[in-house]
Amino acid sequence: MSAKSTNCKEASSPKDEGHGHKQPLRFRILNKDISSHKSSNSSFDITPSRGLDHIDHQSRSLLKYFSEKVAPAMGPFNTVFNGYRDLILPLSEQDQTVKSAVLAAAASHISLKHCEWKPLASKYRMAAIRGLNQRSTAEKPNKSIDHSSLSTMVLLLVEQMIIVGTDFHILLRMMKSFIESQQCSDLAETEPLGTFLMQQIRKMSLYAGPLVMGLSAAESLENMSNKDLDFLFSCLKIHPEYSSVIFKLANLIRTAAQIYLSRATNMPNQVITELVQQFLADTTSYNATSPGGHILIWPFFIVGAECSSEQDREFVTMQLQNLWDCTGFGSPLYAIKLLGDIWQESPGTNWTQTLVDKVEGFIM
Repeated sequence: MSAKSTNCKEASSPKDEGHGHKQPLRFRILNKDISSHKSSNSSFDITPSRGLDHIDHQSRSLLKYFSEKVAPAMGPFNTVFNGYRDLILPLSEQDQTVKSAVLAAAASHISLKHCEWKPLASKYRMAAIRGLNQRSTAEKPNKSIDHSSLSTMVLLLVEQMIIVGTDFHILLRMMKSFIESQQCSDLAETEPLGTFLMQQIRKMSLYAGPLVMGLSAAESLENMSNKDLDFLFSCLKIHPEYSSVIFKLANLIRTAAQIYLSRATNMPNQVITELVQQFLADTTSYNATSPGGHILIWPFFIVGAECSSEQDREFVTMQLQNLWDCTGFGSPLYAIKLLGDIWQESPGTNWTQTLVDKVEGFIM
């Protein structure tokens, strides 16, 4: 039985136009902006779902879009259970702040191919932020506020990842501060929604570390545990038949983390090269277009930073392009752009510090 995931089967690499000298793939991509990546099927259906008659037409349409386009791309498998669809969406029907964040994520996803949606996405984003600010003045924390606020922050980080927004640093600090001040991490995990939210927060913190923390991120990656990968391993309880895929994904994430850690701590080049070749060998048959492979944006980006041969760089670039085709997130295209900058630097440059200096958007 094969795992269902975001449909990457039809994802295709850019094809050369005309005749003559073939330009390297990464430059063909980097010479275009997001609008030029619109595929022939970039149209979308936002006909509202039935059963939400108490919600206005536009909101219903965007909630449906989030359920069908954004939520499936955020988890490895879109099957019986998807936390964004089955836990956060129901909360958004009861909570205006959460709903605004959901609508912002959906409208932002659409806006990457239909720029006229940007003002609406911004409107919903600001509404969600206002709701968070109002919550911060609440006298006493409680489980309801914790779940609502954490859901909103997670959704806003998803939205920033989708559009490669520059506010993700602020949101990460806000989320960390909220968890510490409200002492809500234990409280949050007393029921399914809280457990799901903390899994997503640990995942986001894991991926954001190398982008914002530099050397201190190496310590976090060195201490990475199975709990940090609970967003993957929790799927085993629901779908044990997908165990081989889940362990492949976990292994690829760990290898990428080890590559970052090795470079950040100045391990011998031979050690790093062996890790890179191991990752590339493992992804020749299981990669971005495989079931669950659409969550490999961060690993391919980290490994790409260590690639030195044109062939390996072409392969990583193609995988990131496929990930854009699969997810519709701006994050893979931003990763390609950053890799182009890293590859222009002198050999031997410690790119882990370059990330801290140059990264403005969230790659996840």
